[in-house]
Amino acid sequence: MLLSLMLWGQGAPRWLDQQRRALSYPSELYVTGFAVGSVGAGETAAKATLRVKREAQAVLSEGIRVRVQKEAQANSKSLMVGASEQISEMYESAIKTATDAEIVGVTVDSYYDEKSGTLSAFAYADRQELISYHREQIALLLQQVESDYEQAVLLTKSGAKPRARKLCAEAVPVLAKVACMQDFLVALGKSADSESLQRTTSLALRGKVLQMVAELEQSVFLYVESTETLMGRPTQIIANTLKAALAKEGCAFTDSIAQADFTLTLSAESRTHGMVGSLMFCYADVVVELTNSYTRKRVYQDEFSQKGGGMDDRSAARRAFEDVAPLLAKKLRPWLKDSK
Repeated sequence: MLLSLMLWGQGAPRWLDQQRRALSYPSELYVTGFAVGSVGAGETAAKATLRVKREAQAVLSEGIRVRVQKEAQANSKSLMVGASEQISEMYESAIKTATDAEIVGVTVDSYYDEKSGTLSAFAYADRQELISYHREQIALLLQQVESDYEQAVLLTKSGAKPRARKLCAEAVPVLAKVACMQDFLVALGKSADSESLQRTTSLALRGKVLQMVAELEQSVFLYVESTETLMGRPTQIIANTLKAALAKEGCAFTDSIAQADFTLTLSAESRTHGMVGSLMFCYADVVVELTNSYTRKRVYQDEFSQKGGGMDDRSAARRAFEDVAPLLAKKLRPWLKDSK
């Protein structure tokens, strides 16, 4: 702390004067931010210095950030046309995170005037260095996404569609970051040529990734093995009703366990509860297991009962069997989409 205070007492830097600051750090070569403050009551010198430095950095960032946010938000809506709600939300969240992030490569200096008690901070960054850094990052990130996409294609061909979908979904925030970096280069106003922005490459890659995500979201294959007994007779009421419900969620069904992403094993039996007034009530006692076909791990297991009413035991049991399917579909939905 004493060392800091002693350093504050050194000669005033050139950037303290607005005209000298403009001459030493011309706007065509640098992006800058300047802030002035003082040590508040009960505030340490270190905290005050950090606060004013952050204010200077915020001044530097604000003008660029506003432009980037405006462009990114406008572009995200058009770029996400046709994407699922989950993917769109993921992209928009990543856009917000990227635009709110601090600009890298910024230097912040501070000076304390002991006579006036004024604390000043100056933030600056070399435009060309920022441009070079973001060009390199765009290229690296696009290479990463391209590699992930190619791996997802191979996984899809081998039948590991859940893993491929996960890989593509993870690429979405990376593509959002690339888009923000491209808008950042445009906001800097120099060297924002098509080659450095790589917009054509990123747009094509984004299209391929989103198309694959959409296809994979619609192609979760399920193999159903169901043993159901309703009042002593075999039936497939739950299995058939469940398939209809899950089909609306994008699931497909296969008769080959080798082609399935998941195997669902279902057993159900009816159980008579008794008369209540003029109605008979029965239960459907269900045991269910969901297994990932690729990892061979059981990802979900449950036992539960569903009550149904009717004029007789058979109609009551049938109602219980029919009513249990939507409940089971709701329980299975997150596992079918997210289990690996």
